[in-house]
Amino acid sequence: MKGDPLWHAQRVIRLLRSSDNHRTEFQKIIVDGNKLSLFMKKDGDGNQVKDNVPELQLVKGQGP
Repeated sequence: MKGDPLWHAQRVIRLLRSSDNHRTEFQKIIVDGNKLSLFMKKDGDGNQVKDNVPELQLVKGQGP
């Protein structure tokens, strides 16, 4: 991802949006990850703490 991280992110989003199955599975990863406390972030002191990922849909943005 060194070259162009935005381009890579857009490719991943296009892939996830390319079928209903991909969208459903991506949503399931978020829901299951939140239930099992799989997502972490660092707090102000640099300690790992549990985090919940919002259950939002990926949207197709307008390109440059």
